[in-house]
Amino acid sequence: MGIRILLVDGCTAYRKVVAGALVELGYSVAEASDAASGLAAVHAEPPRLALVDDRLPDARGLEFIDRVRALGVHTQFCLVIGPEEEAASCNEDHFDLRILRGPVHPSKLVREIHSLAGASDTGTPALAARPAPSHVSYLSEPPPPPARPGRSSDSPLEDVRRSYAAKLPAEIAILGKAVARARDLGDPASVTEAHRLAHAIHGTAGTLGFGEISEGAREIENLLHPGRFGDGLDHEKWARIERALARIESAPRQPRTRTSVAPPAPNVGTVLVADRDPAALVAFKAMGHRGSIKVLTARSEAEALARAHDTRLDGAIIDTDIGGADVFEICRSLRSLPGHSSLPLAVMSTDSSVSNRVAAAYAGASVFLQKPISDAELAETVRHFIASTTTEKTRILLLDDDEDFSAFLAGMLTQERMEVTTVPDPSRILDVLAETRPDILLLDVVMPFVSGLDVCRMLRSTSAHRELPILFLTAETSVESRVACFEAGGDDYIEKPVVREELLARIEVRMDRQRLFRQRADRDALTGLFSRRAFVESLNARLSDAGRRERPVAVCLIDIDHFKSINDSFGHLAGDRVLAALGRLFSSRFRANDVRGRWGGEEFVMALDGEEPDTARMILNQVLAEFRRMVFEGDHGESFTVSFSGGVASFPRDGKSIDGLLRVADTHLYEAKNLGRSRIEG
Repeated sequence: MGIRILLVDGCTAYRKVVAGALVELGYSVAEASDAASGLAAVHAEPPRLALVDDRLPDARGLEFIDRVRALGVHTQFCLVIGPEEEAASCNEDHFDLRILRGPVHPSKLVREIHSLAGASDTGTPALAARPAPSHVSYLSEPPPPPARPGRSSDSPLEDVRRSYAAKLPAEIAILGKAVARARDLGDPASVTEAHRLAHAIHGTAGTLGFGEISEGAREIENLLHPGRFGDGLDHEKWARIERALARIESAPRQPRTRTSVAPPAPNVGTVLVADRDPAALVAFKAMGHRGSIKVLTARSEAEALARAHDTRLDGAIIDTDIGGADVFEICRSLRSLPGHSSLPLAVMSTDSSVSNRVAAAYAGASVFLQKPISDAELAETVRHFIASTTTEKTRILLLDDDEDFSAFLAGMLTQERMEVTTVPDPSRILDVLAETRPDILLLDVVMPFVSGLDVCRMLRSTSAHRELPILFLTAETSVESRVACFEAGGDDYIEKPVVREELLARIEVRMDRQRLFRQRADRDALTGLFSRRAFVESLNARLSDAGRRERPVAVCLIDIDHFKSINDSFGHLAGDRVLAALGRLFSSRFRANDVRGRWGGEEFVMALDGEEPDTARMILNQVLAEFRRMVFEGDHGESFTVSFSGGVASFPRDGKSIDGLLRVADTHLYEAKNLGRSRIEG
């Protein structure tokens, strides 16, 4: 028979959970619901260790311990006191007493008892050596349930659900114990703690699909709300709380999940292929089927534009020999369709000459394919398309003390290709914000020690976080609670239990606004190109990537010729029309992975990925020829034409820093001006 342990606790459900775990560890366990039955158990067989709750129905826990000592029984004790009770007075003259501040999760309590009983068995004075804890982790993570042999996980979300289902009996027992304490004492601290535990179960159980448990916890939460509790509850309301607890204890432990919570099907790339050869289109269809790529086909310019008009495309591949049309005009026409201004393009041909490749880059094609094309080349091209259009992942920071809720929400958002960082401790929020730089903060309202409202107020008082979108997570639906969220500085709130579709919609709305603000900040209003700051940031990233891949980058500085005389002769509005037209030309005539910006005044700058100076000059000369053909109108109806000059520098040949490359490009720009303008040098 193992070491004998006595549990003296008035909460039957809580006591049963702890006793069951100790028996599984090989201990002999006796249970008592009050001091009288505890003394009877000691008389029957003295325990090696006694766990005693300080609030017994018929005595204080310390009084029970003194009565046992008076019997001359040598027993070590572990006393669980309330969250607001003083531990110092308990320590006096009780050198063999271990103090724990409750409520304590059963798993933590079992580990504590196991440690103390083991130390006692070896003669180690474990109890006398340990000071009373200064704080307590109210919901310490219990050990995960053992894996079932031969069973693999359906999904990370199902793993969280199963883990939470295994912990629910303990969580419910803790809630029952806290409710009993609140009923017996009626003090603000015990009521607040019971309310917090009910709030946690309401939100987490509901979000994970345990609807009946969530509803019962919600009723308890509402009845114990500190703002409504006042001077206490009458008998009928306590009876309602007891009935809600009973419903929770008897509710099914299997979650009810909606089909809409299931992860979405993997994305499939959709690509338009235009080629006048029917056999080639059939081959592309077959390659797409083998590679899980959706291939739309077209045999003419009109058919290509019709197929692309109302379809979301990841990219288009156009054959140079489409027949009866200029492939490069088709590329420009596709880019002019609504929603396709940044459509990734590839050009394919049996002719891989430099002139063909340069013309493809000028048309905006980021990939040149030499026919015939293999399955691997098609798959790689589509991956390139998708990568070039995929925006940076949304970064989410979730602050919630409930680790099960956080794990489930993180899994849900990760399935939507978001990067999620969870933090359970409000005291770490500033450090984690600095490390992760999130796009959105999801913030729980009810947490121990510090509320989410206080965290939000603190962040709004910090200049670095005044613009950070903050979405509150709350089970409170009253007008007062919603107003409190907004008054604290929150942007929105999401009700617990969380509905997946609502959460994603609210995050998307906030992200759309953030993108709009960023775009306005990053784009020059007149030309639509990157501002100077945004260009430098993008070019830095492009150069870093080019350095890793050992690819060249051509950096080009462009200056409109005689721009001051244009303003003087034809008016400043005419000058603005010239700037805007060149901005539109640069936007539409280059590839999605080329970086274009307005450097200031009449100066523009761009970076052509993967291009050497020779091909960069050829591409820019085609743009220059097109720009010179444009006819502009002055403020008084005069007609005039314009040209520009440019200088090219090459990474890494001419330098590896932006400043160094721009100095070289500027030198070549002045060479072009000295040679008569309307030319590209470098």
